[in-house]
Amino acid sequence: MSACPRPTIVTMRHRQHRPLAIRVLANEYVWVGAAFVVAVLAAYLVLQSVTTSSFDRLERQNASSQADRIRTSLGYEVSLIKNFVLTNAQWNDPYTAIVSRDRAGAAAAFPPQEMRSTFGFGSVVLLDHSGHVVGGGLIAGGGYRPVPAALAAALAKPAVLGQKTPCGVLAAGAAHYLYFSAPAF
Repeated sequence: MSACPRPTIVTMRHRQHRPLAIRVLANEYVWVGAAFVVAVLAAYLVLQSVTTSSFDRLERQNASSQADRIRTSLGYEVSLIKNFVLTNAQWNDPYTAIVSRDRAGAAAAFPPQEMRSTFGFGSVVLLDHSGHVVGGGLIAGGGYRPVPAALAAALAKPAVLGQKTPCGVLAAGAAHYLYFSAPAF
């Protein structure tokens, strides 16, 4: 006889008949993967609870401080505009310019260069009782430019004309304007 070794047959019967769930759970990679997922989930929840509240608090403080700065700045501007309008609305020249729709008289009563250099105004607009622009405009160079249609429409709203809100911010097109209005006597 020859010295050939006999083939050995190893049966894997006990492994092949085990259910899939037991085979998956018996694998160490599944346990390592599950532990990794649980660790990442726990870290996410802890970090989210810690950092979210801190960042929310910081954002609230930042927004509040910016709002306070804007409020203070607008308060100063409103005071300046209010004093100017109330003082100058009592003179006859603005009233005459409005009633007669005299643009030259409006420019003489409110010289554009003086309005820009002394008071820092970007515009002075005179309206009649129906809300039509009768004088002034946007200050540019040495004179007044026409008021944009969006601003004229915003100024003609009942809240501005009727003195219901004598002071406020108007959204006119892409720009916003701080205004104060008073009747001319």
